[in-house]
Amino acid sequence: MNRHTGLTSRKASSLVLTFPPNDNANYGGMLQAWAMQQALNSLGLPNQVAGVRRFPGTSARIKLIVLTAYASFLGSTSPKALNVIHEKILRQRMLLFAEQHIELDAVFDRKRLIRPGSGKKYDIFIVGSDQVWRSDYVNLDTYLLDFVTERTDIFRIAYAVSLGAVAPSFDSTLTALQYELLQKFTSVSVREPSSVQYVSKVSPKMVDWQPDPTLLLDDSCFESIIEKGNASSGQVFSYVLDHTAQKAQLVQAFEQKLNLQSRPEPGGEKPATSKISIKKILNETNSVGQWLKSIADAEFVFTDSYHGCIFSIIFNTPFAVFVNETRGAARIMDLLHHFSLEGRVVANEFEVANICSAKIDWPAVNDQRRLLKQKGLTYLSALLNFK
Repeated sequence: MNRHTGLTSRKASSLVLTFPPNDNANYGGMLQAWAMQQALNSLGLPNQVAGVRRFPGTSARIKLIVLTAYASFLGSTSPKALNVIHEKILRQRMLLFAEQHIELDAVFDRKRLIRPGSGKKYDIFIVGSDQVWRSDYVNLDTYLLDFVTERTDIFRIAYAVSLGAVAPSFDSTLTALQYELLQKFTSVSVREPSSVQYVSKVSPKMVDWQPDPTLLLDDSCFESIIEKGNASSGQVFSYVLDHTAQKAQLVQAFEQKLNLQSRPEPGGEKPATSKISIKKILNETNSVGQWLKSIADAEFVFTDSYHGCIFSIIFNTPFAVFVNETRGAARIMDLLHHFSLEGRVVANEFEVANICSAKIDWPAVNDQRRLLKQKGLTYLSALLNFK
């Protein structure tokens, strides 16, 4: 392979380096990793996603069987105990998706450190997407590929990486080693257009922005992994990552204005302050496929999540988003700007009525989705020199 002209006739293989899906219980993070693999597959590029090494007998499937059996035999118990059980079941139901649907290579150990010798069999390293260049979330050296620093025969690609809330300080906080590692990248793209200026200060390559991997796929791809159960048809589906009294009041305001009941994602409920039971934990804790169905079937979605917004857009479900400053406001605002949906942001109850009455131009949104899909796939295809 010539690193300047693309791939030779020899079939190259690639490693996708994002948050390891089999150790990252997050719906959006899981689905963007899966979507990245599907997109690369569609381009004919063999690839695996970096995962965490598991010991025999510790798979999500086995843990879920044990936890479900344990929960089924429990009677009444303390809210604290219920919360622990629920979080464990939720985590394993998410991680089971990675085991069943994502082709993984265990390059990380259990502490998320790169295992010695990892990466030797790959010709292409694709970093992204998600907030993998957010230094307060990760070991940035790893996601700048310090474990293959001596190799000169490989492609290093940053695809739609996100800097999150630390974007403005990215260039000023890089160490000398990190700066050197960044210089070795073949191509660099970020997910948020607002981050281009910060990465451009330290990258010798022209920095582009590219869409989240979930926007590279057609609806039919996601419909193929939707599961039955936990439908929220005719309801407000509330998917909130960081719960506050203000957000709870906003959900109630949308319920009243839309004359609908809400079905919150059980992962956000706190048994100490809400009614929850073993039955509810077992019946309503969503798998990844059920979470998708909840958004697809809902009458309306309330969320503070980046990917909560994306999948509302993908499934053409009306939504409102409370911008989560601590997780990075630019991520959501840049996303909404792509689709001219800035009006879906809600900050107080006085804005609820306007959002409920405002109609989303879904044909225009879907046209923009097609353009973003073409942008991302064209970028990757040209970069990898597939013809």
